[in-house]
Amino acid sequence: RPLVMGRKYTDQGVVYAFASESTTFDYLGYELIRDLSPGEMVFIDQERHVHTRIGKTKKQAFCVFEYIYFAREDTVIHNRLVASERVRMGKKLAETFRKTGLQPDIIIDVPNSAYFFASGLAEELNVPYRRGLAKNHHMGRSFITPNQVEREKIVRQKLNPIRDIVAGKKVAVVDDSIVRGTTSKRIVQLVRNAGAKEVYFVSASPPIKHPCIYGIDMSVKKEILASHYEIDEIAKYIGADAVVYQSLEDLRELYKDLPICDACFSGRYPTGVTQELLDEIEQEKLNSDRV
Repeated sequence: RPLVMGRKYTDQGVVYAFASESTTFDYLGYELIRDLSPGEMVFIDQERHVHTRIGKTKKQAFCVFEYIYFAREDTVIHNRLVASERVRMGKKLAETFRKTGLQPDIIIDVPNSAYFFASGLAEELNVPYRRGLAKNHHMGRSFITPNQVEREKIVRQKLNPIRDIVAGKKVAVVDDSIVRGTTSKRIVQLVRNAGAKEVYFVSASPPIKHPCIYGIDMSVKKEILASHYEIDEIAKYIGADAVVYQSLEDLRELYKDLPICDACFSGRYPTGVTQELLDEIEQEKLNSDRV
């Protein structure tokens, strides 16, 4: 997970701060100094001198889902603006999209995290981008909502299609990812009910097939759609005419200069993880959901 260090000069001297996202410093008037390295410890003494120590790390593995979903678009991680990274992913996704032969009339996004993916895809495909879904900003994020009923409620209440934008058109709907399919299924239904001629659902991330065990309450494997179904089956399940995913190979190509963790896509966990441990974690998650 990211951790960044910031600095501000005041009448009382220099002040340091630490945060998980650099955006915090923008609001508080701090300058971003740098990211902390994995295993690094920073100590500020009473004279405000900075002391650092870096422990031995066998392997670095940055969570690539920070760029895909978790981080704010105006955050800088590893000297990369998240918004720009999402545009890059959208442009890369165009390579896979072209191979499908699909010809959308417009490209829309699922607000708000998918905007930059959609704009990059639209630019590369030379297809008009439109804001086709209005969002109720008072609703939370359905991705990390633990209860299925609550997830469906959030999706119903937070999005409303703009009929004049989508009616009679072949619409490519871009979202950051597909996990359980709850959000995707509801969105496809909304866009289709608003008069869309065809609906293609586009995931900016590769198929999520494995749970994250590093502190993100993603889901258990039995709830993860792509761990059980092929792409055409997923399209049928969510009611889309087609589903298009970013390829894992293309994502790795984008970050060949950055050691990433892509375990939720590949199942290759960067730490020693046995199937027994995965089963134990899944059972604990299932038990906690029943409480």
